[in-house]
Amino acid sequence: MSLDKCKTCGDFMFDSHKCLPTWQVVREDQYDDSEGCIELIYSSDASSAAENYVDYNLENWDYPDEIVIWVKKPNDINWNKYTVTVETVSTFSATLIIE
Repeated sequence: MSLDKCKTCGDFMFDSHKCLPTWQVVREDQYDDSEGCIELIYSSDASSAAENYVDYNLENWDYPDEIVIWVKKPNDINWNKYTVTVETVSTFSATLIIE
C-alpha cells in the first residue's frame, strides 16, 4: 500500500487509484466570463465539488455563512448553481492542572 499523493488530483493513492471526475467551479461574485477565475475540482458529484471548492478556498475569504457557487462538467454548456452553507463547529479540550 502506498501513501503517495496522485500527481493529477492530489488524493492519496492506495492499492488501486482512479482520479475522481473533474468539475469546473467558480464563486458567483468572482465570475466574469473569463477562464482565469474557474477552478478545476476533482469530486464524485457536482454538489461535492461545490463543497470541496469552498473548503479548499475558505481560508482566503472573509468566512461567509453562505456562498453561491457555480459548477459544471468541463464539456457541458450549462452551469448549475449551488448554495454552500459554512458552519462553525466548536471543539472543547480539558487539561488537568496539577498544583
